[in-house]
Amino acid sequence: MPGMFIELIDGEFLQIKSIAGNSDSNEAILRGYRLQRCSSMNGMLEKKLNELCFFHEVDLDDPRPLLEQSVCEFSIAQVKKIRNVRLTNQKFPLDRNFNNSDFGSQLDAAQNGGLTARWKYICTYKSAAQRYGNEFHDRAFEHVRADEVQGPVTSSDAALRETWRGETIIGGSYLPFTHSQEHVPPTRAPGQMFTYGDAFCGTGGTTRGALLANLKIKWGFDFNAQACVSWKSNFPDADNYELHSSEFVQTARKLIEAGAQAKFKVDILHLSPPCQFFSVAHSVMGKNDEHNSASLFAVRDVIEVATPRVVTLEQAFGIVRPQFMWYLAALIQMFTSLGFSLRWALVHFEDWGLPQRRKRLIMIASCPGEPLPRLPAPTHSATGMHGLKLYATVNATLAQIPHGAPKHNPSELHAQDYKPWDGDAILPRSMTCAGGQNWHPSGRRDFTECEYAALQGFPPGHIFKGSYVRKQIGNAVPPSVARVLFESVKRDLCVADGIVDEPEIMVVD
Repeated sequence: MPGMFIELIDGEFLQIKSIAGNSDSNEAILRGYRLQRCSSMNGMLEKKLNELCFFHEVDLDDPRPLLEQSVCEFSIAQVKKIRNVRLTNQKFPLDRNFNNSDFGSQLDAAQNGGLTARWKYICTYKSAAQRYGNEFHDRAFEHVRADEVQGPVTSSDAALRETWRGETIIGGSYLPFTHSQEHVPPTRAPGQMFTYGDAFCGTGGTTRGALLANLKIKWGFDFNAQACVSWKSNFPDADNYELHSSEFVQTARKLIEAGAQAKFKVDILHLSPPCQFFSVAHSVMGKNDEHNSASLFAVRDVIEVATPRVVTLEQAFGIVRPQFMWYLAALIQMFTSLGFSLRWALVHFEDWGLPQRRKRLIMIASCPGEPLPRLPAPTHSATGMHGLKLYATVNATLAQIPHGAPKHNPSELHAQDYKPWDGDAILPRSMTCAGGQNWHPSGRRDFTECEYAALQGFPPGHIFKGSYVRKQIGNAVPPSVARVLFESVKRDLCVADGIVDEPEIMVVD
């Protein structure tokens, strides 16, 4: 019967969509959607008894919708027995489908108790060939939503979001003026913006991208004193905290307890915890490794004090290497244990307009009840086909630096005798804290600090202060890339809010 759930002899489960006949064997074929126990998801979901997760695989070159592509087929001979499964949009442990007291043991409950499905694991590939090679485009855990629940819904998605963060102002939490009650969606009020907080903000690369995407900057924190001096110089109207993540959380909690929750609550939170420990260039243990890896897991507390609708995270791509997969799984479980949906992908930043080869792990997560934003599509390519722009080149980027720009005096640099290279292409190597063995295309000198900043996606006018400027630049998330990410997130939030996003008015405080 369509809609029924069965357990298969291999330990997986199937929600039956349809039953077909095999013309060769006259045997019935069951078609439907696979599910696995959450305890089998390699630590990415909490290992809770009798909790299930749908498993979907999607090819981008297949025009069929997700639910059609995800249909699997099994013979009657592969069926073990019928099982009772409840779909719910509630966060664990609500809506569990069995009582422990009804069973003599956990094994008995696992074999015969009711099951609960709250999650969908979606693996997306560019093509079937890449699926066979397990070369994923992106992966996601999406929480079951209210409109997918079969039977009574105990809480709406809006109620789940309210439980997480309190009131959500549709269209963005920042309203610069007093508006009459006649202002209602689907349009936004003049100057209304989504608010933004930046954890591990550094010199302000991601914050600059958020500002370019017209988000309202509320706060940023980082433990690096030199970087904070630069950050405050660029965003003087926002609050800056020169603190480690644990210290920031302690400070925020004290102020929240005193009634200042609105000071830290944001619509969009970005996290860039220190990534050197996971970098492929990191080959020798350093004195900060323990602190840097611990910072990765301090993000849960930051999320809890900021109560965002959406979280974005950037991390070195080395975290997906086998020796660090435990860290990645634990990071994913940190989000899912909070009831957040999330997607993650390895992104080549040149595809988002950066004039250098730079690959990073990008995560986008949404709070309970909030639809999960998409990953931004590429804006650039090597060929410029399909409406994309050609890759940004080094020469074109350097040509945009205005005459007399700060920290841009090539004559002050020592003459060099490096191998010349073609500047009408992207930078061949990633920028790092030490430059990444990159030099000017002429081969006769290094880049100026201003040129380093431009090639790292900073616009003219971003201020760098203090010492170790190249390190500040190399550690930064490129602002041009962050802008692409946040503009995409903002569009999807507007869609979720039913907003027709009109041209925005830049508001100067």
